[in-house]
Amino acid sequence: MEEKNENEKLMRKYRGAVSRSQGLLHEKMIEAGCQYYRQRGAAYIVKEPEPFRVIKKDKRTGRAMIQFVHHAQPDFHGTIKGGKSIVFEAKYTHTDRIKQAVITPEQAASLTMQEKLGAAAFVCAGISGRVFMIPWIVFANMDRIFGHKYALISDVEQYEVKTDMAIRFLEYKKTRRTKNDE
Repeated sequence: MEEKNENEKLMRKYRGAVSRSQGLLHEKMIEAGCQYYRQRGAAYIVKEPEPFRVIKKDKRTGRAMIQFVHHAQPDFHGTIKGGKSIVFEAKYTHTDRIKQAVITPEQAASLTMQEKLGAAAFVCAGISGRVFMIPWIVFANMDRIFGHKYALISDVEQYEVKTDMAIRFLEYKKTRRTKNDE
């Protein structure tokens, strides 16, 4: 019994490490996309630094012990050519669905406020190796739109974006239909 519990702990620890690594890779690929658009003069978008406080500083080595404080702002913000603001949160899951609850109330409030002020607001969601730029209005209302508080790949396929060595989050794979097209 004790060995089984130990194996379960190790598996949870392993899955957690894999998830963190995938999330970091997802963000690095978005940052590569930011650089791609910056070099082409299409957008200037930067990653919001994680807020932290210094707990202890070693004057001799210059090293510091820090503590991350709650993440209140969306991960990325900037301007698209033409002057439109853009803001988005990056999330990754290796499961078959992205849950609405992955966005904190503070992040949701920020995305909602910025969208109300005219910014293009999104969640850049990596789901099982595919990437989707889901408009905030869709993500925030997924229970009404999809009938549940999560999105499956089939729910958000129209929002899939191009990827190569970078996540090209401003380029949808397929042309999206709008209400005006119907």
